[in-house]
Amino acid sequence: MSEDNISHLDLCEIQNRLRMETILPSGFTITLVSKTDLLIYKLCVADNVPQIKASVTVRADLSVSATFDDKIVPVSQYRDIVDGPVKQMSQLLNLMA
Repeated sequence: MSEDNISHLDLCEIQNRLRMETILPSGFTITLVSKTDLLIYKLCVADNVPQIKASVTVRADLSVSATFDDKIVPVSQYRDIVDGPVKQMSQLLNLMA
């Protein structure tokens, strides 16, 4: 349980932990956009046009937002997974799934 805790990590450390995960959902790319945003996204290409199919953004305060098919996913849709700042790696993995 203690290894699941990421509440004490910064975004770079979370990025490194995600890259080492063995159960990471397939097709996701993890990019540290700045010191304030970690972008986890799934890119698809249709008719030679790249599009972000799904994304999870983690901010420096560990708050998250999610998109799917160019639409923001309301917090109410994933409140059962994470309500407030993300505290566990399993919460991020479940959001990605």
